[in-house]
Amino acid sequence: MVTSAGRRKTDNGRLCFPGELIERAMAGLPKTVVLSGQKPEHEMVLCGTNVYTGTGGAAPHILDLETGK
Repeated sequence: MVTSAGRRKTDNGRLCFPGELIERAMAGLPKTVVLSGQKPEHEMVLCGTNVYTGTGGAAPHILDLETGK
């Protein structure tokens, strides 16, 4: 479907899209995304210079570099 629309596929199977298409698609995205919390005060507003970190749902592995435990 993609190649029939004029896009290119490399020998190793990678699909290539022109930069203007990517920029146009990105320009249509919202500038702010709100991740709702169970309470409004726990909302995470993703915009501007706001930065959040998380484990991505996985249990973090923490290693003590001195003891190796």
